[in-house]
Amino acid sequence: GSAYLLNKDRTKATEAFTTVLDVSGALNKDQVLFELAKMEEAQDSNDIALSYYKRLLQEYSSSPFAGEAALQVKALEPGPAPPEADSEVNDVSTTE
Repeated sequence: GSAYLLNKDRTKATEAFTTVLDVSGALNKDQVLFELAKMEEAQDSNDIALSYYKRLLQEYSSSPFAGEAALQVKALEPGPAPPEADSEVNDVSTTE
């Protein structure tokens, strides 16, 4: 997958990484999830990236990629809507 990424072939990279996830006993699934998440994030597919990061955290919490994944989850998760501005507070009268 990484070789395909270096050659800017995102489709083949995704296929290769996804294949690794299906291999029983593959030792680098945490890294693959991280790479898939980064690829999706780069394409502004934040919902998909978020799902990969969360899966990494759930299935491989002791992974060396878990810390960065946790930061990305916080950055990508939609936060609460900003409070409505109170029109009376923002109504500033000026004296001349």
